[in-house]
Amino acid sequence: MNRGMIALALVALLLLAGCGGTKVDAAPDATAGVKPATTSSPEPLPAVEDLTIPVGLDNDTVGALVLSRLNAWMRSGLTDDNVNRWTWHTGSNEDFIYAIVEQYSPIYEAALFTPDVEMLADLRLRQALYLEAAFNSANPDYDPERYDANLVFDHVTYLKGWGTEERTLEVFYRLVGNSDQNRVGEKFSPTLAEYEGKLASHIVFLVDAGDGTEKIEKISGGKPFPGQ
Repeated sequence: MNRGMIALALVALLLLAGCGGTKVDAAPDATAGVKPATTSSPEPLPAVEDLTIPVGLDNDTVGALVLSRLNAWMRSGLTDDNVNRWTWHTGSNEDFIYAIVEQYSPIYEAALFTPDVEMLADLRLRQALYLEAAFNSANPDYDPERYDANLVFDHVTYLKGWGTEERTLEVFYRLVGNSDQNRVGEKFSPTLAEYEGKLASHIVFLVDAGDGTEKIEKISGGKPFPGQ
């Protein structure tokens, strides 16, 4: 995949537009001129119990928690240790990134979702593409700032009458990033700038899991609204 297609896939998956099957490739000059960094101790993995959504919370709190957890999943694995290892690893770039995805994704899936939820593969791919963009822009000789983006909570709407789920929320957010401070933005700023800062939403269907937590049974949406 060329770098233009990678950037387009990154935008789509950041917003859950769906790009199943996209491969993760590295920019050829991502590590050129970088001196070896001191290897740091690996950061501990998050615990499932620290990522769950307790029952009994109001809609605004639940919506903010859902978005916070999805944002943390997207960004998980972007540690100093992994950046250092990326700079000097000699194997497959795709294998390197998906090894990290396999470390983190099952934790978020177990904490937040009921079994067999659609779009989990898309959420994993979104994490992989985010890591790829961040790793490939981590060289200060080429990028003033490493690529960084967050899904920032805006507000929640409670949707009545949507199915038989115990709670259905539309969670509104904005993608806030620094695509203008690295090669991702310099090459493809019209695409990234089109989405950054615009209002988007996810519709989430939550159920009582019976263990003191609410879990997501279905998630949809994520594209920016036309004209916003």
